[in-house]
Amino acid sequence: MKHLRSIFLATFFFSLHLALLAYVNSSMLGTFASPAIISATYILASILSVVLLTISPQIIRAIGNVKYVLISLASTAVLLYLISTHSGAKIIPLFIVYFSLNSIVLYGLDIFLEHYSKENQTGDIRGIFLTMGSIGWVIAPLISGWLQTSFGFPVLYLIAVIPVIITLIVVFFSQRGFVDRAYPREHFVDGLKALLGNKDLRRITFLNFLLQFFFVIMVIYSPIYLISVIGFSWKALGVMLSIMLLPFVIFQYPSGYIADKYLGEKELIVGSLILMGISTIYFAGLGQADFAIYAIILFLTRMGASILQTMVDSTFFKRVTDADSSIISTYRNMMPVAYIIGPLIGSAILNLTSYQTLFSFLGGLMIIASIYALRLRDTK
Repeated sequence: MKHLRSIFLATFFFSLHLALLAYVNSSMLGTFASPAIISATYILASILSVVLLTISPQIIRAIGNVKYVLISLASTAVLLYLISTHSGAKIIPLFIVYFSLNSIVLYGLDIFLEHYSKENQTGDIRGIFLTMGSIGWVIAPLISGWLQTSFGFPVLYLIAVIPVIITLIVVFFSQRGFVDRAYPREHFVDGLKALLGNKDLRRITFLNFLLQFFFVIMVIYSPIYLISVIGFSWKALGVMLSIMLLPFVIFQYPSGYIADKYLGEKELIVGSLILMGISTIYFAGLGQADFAIYAIILFLTRMGASILQTMVDSTFFKRVTDADSSIISTYRNMMPVAYIIGPLIGSAILNLTSYQTLFSFLGGLMIIASIYALRLRDTK
């Protein structure tokens, strides 16, 4: 349990850094780049993420997971410092590499967590793991909104270095005795074949992609929409985002516990997708509504997303071990893949219609996905 607690702590601090910047990255890039350039930047960063995650099993086999995570964390800290001290288009290549390294750290934390987990506690452990990360996501928007308003983007990105360094220290001292499993000599193609050959893994990985796609659209486009179109201030947005993200703290651990002890994951997956779909469509049609109405509807979208995130992770990791590094790499590739596809679809819809159409499309997609989820084989 001591090792699990250290991973939970590392997850909290790394997630705090991610959340400080996630909802301001697109706005920061927007100070000197057009929407098309912003989308292209995310796409290039995601392509690099896919490449790095694809070769990660081979790298881990060569140098070990501890060194891989520590090198990635150190590089992330350096890149954040460089972003805070540069301006204009110089930031784009730095941001591309920085963004891609985040996926590597999360992948490495997955390897650690799966190494110490027992199958009959997967939902429980994953619930705690995700909740610890989510606490950072709830706290961070309040801080980032205040920092951005008071000091601007450079100071915000410099401050974000601190939790990355703390994460590095926690991993360094807690995982010094970590012994890597004998990872099989598989390549990305082998992992992809193994995943596609298993109906349950294939279906849950696709649902993970849809969840990541939801996050991508909301992370990139909802802050711009709420500030530029609806007219909320950065300070108001920070409060709204913290309220919106509370479900990740409230519901992830209980839903993981319920899935392990009582229901299994299937029912919760279907219900969460329906909730995400209906509330996102409602969000699209709000228009010039009050702060409280927007906060409540966004809370409901993330209530569904928080449960879905726990359920897809629990379902997937009940079916793999940390020795399945290439399969885990493929699963985690769904986030950068979504960051490639999301901006392409988002830009295309916005060029043709409006933000309201984009969010309505996203909500409709989640409702359709709930029908697809009925084909899952439950773990109970």
